Amino acid sequence: APTVTSVTLSNLRRYTEYRITVVARNQVGEGPESTERVLRTSEDLPEAATGFEARAVAGLSGMEVTWIPPVEANGVIERYELSFDSLDPDFPIKRETLQATQNLDQPSITAQVVNLRPSTNYLFSLLAVN
Repeated sequence: APTVTSVTLSNLRRYTEYRITVVARNQVGEGPESTERVLRTSEDLPEAATGFEARAVAGLSGMEVTWIPPVEANGVIERYELSFDSLDPDFPIKRETLQATQNLDQPSITAQVVNLRPSTNYLFSLLAVN
């Protein structure tokens, strides 16, 4: 049989740690395992956040926006970018982006968007950045 000196591992999960050893085998049997190597696959785009909700807050000229982080972050999420645009044709569209980080004690993340124009519709979008 031909000697194999490399192999490609496929279908691995993103940003996951794997422990790898190599064993030589011939007609007599197996030799000892090699020293274990610990490798991590590369980061990739995170999945979408879920549970995205926006609600008006009494006494605040703004909204409270809440979401649940992605189940599969596929890396370390550094920040969330919450963007919003005015949908009012009489009010110039102004895109603003806020950054939010997760409090590890809470399953969801909340950001407050203040100084919004009353009776104006807004479009919110959320981006997880790793």
